[in-house]
Amino acid sequence: MANLTPLPKIDGAHFRFARGPEDGSAFEAIHQARQEIDGVDPSDSYEMVGTAREFEEALAEQRESGTLCLRPVVEAGGEIVAYGKLEDWKEGDGTTVYLLQGWVHPKARGRGIGSALLSWLERESSAFAARDHAGEPCEFAANASSTETSASELLANAGYAAAYTVAELRLDPARYAEERPADAALPDGLAIGKPSRDEYRKLTETVVAAFAKEYEEGRFDEPVDPDEYEEELADDDRDPSLWRVVRRGDEIVAVALCDRRTEAMAEVVELAVSPSWRRKGIARALMTETIDAAIASGCKDIRIYTIEQFQTRAIMLYRSLGFSRYKDFPRYRKPMPGSVRPATASMKAPEE
Repeated sequence: MANLTPLPKIDGAHFRFARGPEDGSAFEAIHQARQEIDGVDPSDSYEMVGTAREFEEALAEQRESGTLCLRPVVEAGGEIVAYGKLEDWKEGDGTTVYLLQGWVHPKARGRGIGSALLSWLERESSAFAARDHAGEPCEFAANASSTETSASELLANAGYAAAYTVAELRLDPARYAEERPADAALPDGLAIGKPSRDEYRKLTETVVAAFAKEYEEGRFDEPVDPDEYEEELADDDRDPSLWRVVRRGDEIVAVALCDRRTEAMAEVVELAVSPSWRRKGIARALMTETIDAAIASGCKDIRIYTIEQFQTRAIMLYRSLGFSRYKDFPRYRKPMPGSVRPATASMKAPEE
């Protein structure tokens, strides 16, 4: 994949593309150095961090696929002080989204490196869009958590606006003990249990149906491949001991997948109720059963992530069970100049 725009130039810094796995340890060092100043919690699933080994494996794959040109790197004083990443996907309304990411070592900030990286990523993705998706809706995207103040300011100054927000919530065990619903019962004919391996396909179909239209007008829906999702469920590295489903006979009408991250920490990675079974108290009963099982297994730290703008307003359910908002991960967007807009788009362009 050839680049369409030249790398930027900035005094005292040298821009190049990642060479391969040999750059992995430098990428890890950047994230370690920014933990305190950016308020990074490595245990958060949505933090953009990684180990040297993980970076090395990803870079090896990109070298094999010929896509290292999507990883710009900045050197200064003989060492890597920043790097970027470009990827894209198509959302449910037909918009091709180009996600622009970049991280700068704290000691190299204030020199315009972050702005130069962002500008190059915008130019490159615009060139890709013109080449591959002419006449189609395209958009820039970027991420910065609520504690990454410098990155948030950079994006705001560049015209990005938060289109939706991933909220991280953590359970207060003492508060849960006080507020645990005593009447979290299921409607007649339904029962909670652990899913069997033979039910993973049904489980997958329930999740896909539940999240098909979670955003207004399907604006940010990302199509889920059922085969890939089922394959992820069957991964040997996942522990299904805390997974629960609600059945009506052989039908699965709701799913809660709680993955243990450490001996004492678990994350509810999926809570899905079939649209026709909502507003019947199923989610509350299922979450109560899941939390009880996690606590009984020794988990003292239970987390969940949810989209604040989901039409189901799941965040209200979690708060009522004793979860408190810990951190936000806004998903920023910016219209791509010259790109058409989809007829269903409801996001407002940022004010000047």
